[in-house]
Amino acid sequence: MAEEIDISGISDPRALRIIEILLRKIAVLEERITQLERNSSNSSKPPSSDIVKPESEQRSSSRNAGGQKGHKGVRHKLVSLDKVDAIERIEITKCPDCEGDTTRTGKVIRHQVYELVKKPVILTEYQRRQCYCQRCNKYMYGSLPEGISNGQRFGNHLQSFLIYLKGATGATYTELYDLCRDVFKIEAARSSICNMIMRGSEHLATFHQKMLCAVRKSARLNIDETSWKKNGRLQWVWVFCNKQLAYFSIEKTRGAKVVQKHLGKNSNIAITSDFYGGYNWISHKNHQVCLAHLVRDFKFMATLPDATVRKRARCCLSRFRNIFSLLHRNAPPTEIHRVVQRLRNFLTRTKSDNRKFKTLLRRVNRYWDCLWHFIDQPELFEPTNNRAERTIRHLVRLRKISQGSRSRRGLLWIARFCSLFQTAKLQGNSPWECLCRELARG
Repeated sequence: MAEEIDISGISDPRALRIIEILLRKIAVLEERITQLERNSSNSSKPPSSDIVKPESEQRSSSRNAGGQKGHKGVRHKLVSLDKVDAIERIEITKCPDCEGDTTRTGKVIRHQVYELVKKPVILTEYQRRQCYCQRCNKYMYGSLPEGISNGQRFGNHLQSFLIYLKGATGATYTELYDLCRDVFKIEAARSSICNMIMRGSEHLATFHQKMLCAVRKSARLNIDETSWKKNGRLQWVWVFCNKQLAYFSIEKTRGAKVVQKHLGKNSNIAITSDFYGGYNWISHKNHQVCLAHLVRDFKFMATLPDATVRKRARCCLSRFRNIFSLLHRNAPPTEIHRVVQRLRNFLTRTKSDNRKFKTLLRRVNRYWDCLWHFIDQPELFEPTNNRAERTIRHLVRLRKISQGSRSRRGLLWIARFCSLFQTAKLQGNSPWECLCRELARG
């Protein structure tokens, strides 16, 4: 490291000048190296941005990979007979060894196999015959069955399946077209599939609005945001979620007015978020900031070239680990507060000339009242914003596949589908079944 070089024995002014210039250049290069080494473990960068996974802080285990001795394996349970579509009984009437007659013992080995049918899609033609009413003096046709509209080519379940593939797996319109042609033997234009998915989006509008109303009535929320593109222009995806629901909205801005528009300026909802300045208008008593973000910042400080900064950052990390350890052990709040006070005392005494470390210390002091609500009010606040980050991660994956949306309709589609998809998962329901219900109501 540049600061560890001893130049006290050098008296030549020219040599000292050259060494001073080189030391400054080394410091700049070390700073650049430190920035390049930022990853998901020591910054807010997502795990997908890691070229290689960061080394674990835990010691490598001496155990072999795979299931350990005494581990109970997970086996698929047989479904009940009332859910079986077909039963084939296999019996032996002659012994395969001596060809003698056999008698039944009553014991049966059950073996169940899932399989696709050879033609997975049924094509139904509705022939609406014309009739003439002499009393009314007019011609008429019979009505289509409920759930089938004039011009509709895809039934509700097939629509739900294609919409599910689009929203849950990120399948492209070309991939859906290939699936219809190669597997389902359906000749459908890409534009037809696109229009069908957009119609499905309109059917989800009521559910999406219902989630917004539920968000505004919630006692607690986790909030996060990430970038999105609309025809190449930057947009922002916002997620408002808790244990039971998730509401997505795509907006033009990342500013505070988005949260105020959705929740109201005078909202008393308990909010957990990251340190982004768009949340600063929230009252400190209703705002919990993410400790995980703070821990990652201190981890980054522990990698800086400055030895003093590294030492102090590691001391802070040790105290944070102690706090999380007490949380996992369900220690009483008074015990956790004692460790928090020791951390506070250490940070108060800590001084540094490093610009990055000074900025981090100012952030801690500014948000100190928003860091510890979860200790005394665990029913309202969480120590980290992991819930929102996990909820929004699916949409981040879709962004990497699709590169965003091309129209306002596309923005509404992705927000509505993800709201239904993540809400169903949070509630322990099948997103597929929820999607089928909402489309049937349309």
